Amino acid sequence: MKIKRFSSFYSVFYLVEFNGKKILIDSGSPFERKKISALKEKLDYLLITHGHWDHIGNANFLKQKGTKILIHERDYEFVKNKIIHLPPSKGTIYSNIVHFGLNFFKRFADFEPFEKDNLKDLDGIYIIETPGHTYGSITFKIENNYFIGDTLIGPNPFLNKPRI
Repeated sequence: MKIKRFSSFYSVFYLVEFNGKKILIDSGSPFERKKISALKEKLDYLLITHGHWDHIGNANFLKQKGTKILIHERDYEFVKNKIIHLPPSKGTIYSNIVHFGLNFFKRFADFEPFEKDNLKDLDGIYIIETPGHTYGSITFKIENNYFIGDTLIGPNPFLNKPRI
């Protein structure tokens, strides 16, 4: 298995080569389009940890290239109705920026929702439901690696401590 990490101010996403498949875990915000476009590999799957704009921002772009997109049913309900669940703004600069971004990026790809048993052709990838950040937040376990999305949110420029 090979893992390549991509990060930006907004999010972290991963290119994973596993069992002959090229898998992107999360797609970053729309601002990461250059990084996604620079990937030379044809991606088989985009696995989404949760339905926020900074994780699904390039899903439509990838879907047009033939990538199969998988998202938890509970977040899919919000995304297909162009509603992205987010706890109310806490009034901080960071929270206000996030809410502005969510309101701005309302149009996303159609997603193929999945439940825990729908990854039959991706043997060795396990789904752990980790709701809290969103109703459909999930963690993907591949070998001894856990891809957690925003289950634990670490420091950001506007806070002095991690957020959960």
